[in-house]
Formats: sequence, structure tokens, C-alpha cells
Amino acid sequence: MFTAMANQQESGFRKNMIYSEALQKFDTAYLMNWFYKILSFLTRRSFRILELKCEESSKRIINRRYDGLKTVPLHQIRGSENRANDFNIHFHPMNLRDRERWVNVATAMMEDAALPPIELIHVNGTYFVRDGHHRVSVAKMIGQQEIDAIVTTWVCTLAETPCAKHAKKEKWATFFLTKWLHFPYRANGCIY
Repeated sequence: MFTAMANQQESGFRKNMIYSEALQKFDTAYLMNWFYKILSFLTRRSFRILELKCEESSKRIINRRYDGLKTVPLHQIRGSENRANDFNIHFHPMNLRDRERWVNVATAMMEDAALPPIELIHVNGTYFVRDGHHRVSVAKMIGQQEIDAIVTTWVCTLAETPCAKHAKKEKWATFFLTKWLHFPYRANGCIY
């Protein structure tokens, strides 16, 4: 009975340690987001995550095919289908409201819990996250190199880009500070 109590205490202590480590990793990731915001302002280079809707508008989709479960290098995941305002290009969280969910995912990953694979869309060598943004963010913060994903590949050709009409505006906007203060600017050149 004494060993069962000791094991239970040790298990509780280990869970508390993992939870506090996950909190520290979130705080580090959130601070890194602010670092990249400042760096973006100073260098006039965007660290916004790529958006699938902009890729979709700049290309004509010929075919979509299911590629199944794959192991994908994390450095090739550069975009999002629908969470462009929640993570930057390095998948650092941009909002404190995601803290609890991020920490819960981090705790589960550090305890080696079985998590479902993320869902990705593969477009011309770049992966966009459909589902699993927090898992990608945590995996990058804990130092993973690869992640399991269910991949759908879009086969595309170039089309006339609706975003191309903004190219002239971008050239002139580089001379004005208001571009970075008031108008969000996407890493792949689309302005909305």
C-alpha cells in the first residue's frame, strides 16, 4: 500500500512538472511571436502565415487527390487553411486565448499520449494545415522534426491572380509606413 501511494505521488509530481514545462514553452512561443512582430516592423518583412485562400486564388486547381497518412517534415508546413490570424509563419501562437488548449496539447505530447494525425493540404511543395494547428505549434516548440499527417494534394497550374492587381500597390506601399501599421500584408503577396 505504501508503494502504491508513493507511485501515485510520483505520478502527480511528474504531471505537475510536465504541465509547468508546457506553460513555460507556451510563454516562450508567445514571446517569440512578439519578437517576430517587432522584427517584421523593423525589417519590413512579413512573418504572417501563408493563407490557402490566396494560393487557391492564384492557381487553377486541376485535381485534388487523397494521399493518405504520411510523415511530413515540419519545416515544409508554412500555411493555414483558416487560422492565419492565430499563428505566425513559425507557428508561434499570436493570441493568449489559445493558451489553455496549447498547454493541454503540449502536456499530452510530452506525456507521449496518442494524438490523431493532423490534416494537411499539399500545394506545390508547401503544406497548409487544415486541422491540427496547435499540434504543429507544439511539435515545433518541443523540437520535433517530423509529424504524422493525413495529406490531400492539390494539383495546380498558374492562373491570373486576383492578388496580382495589388502588386503595383505593394511597390508604392513600401515607401509608406501605414502599410505595416494599418494594412495587414501576407507573406505570399496577397493584400486584403
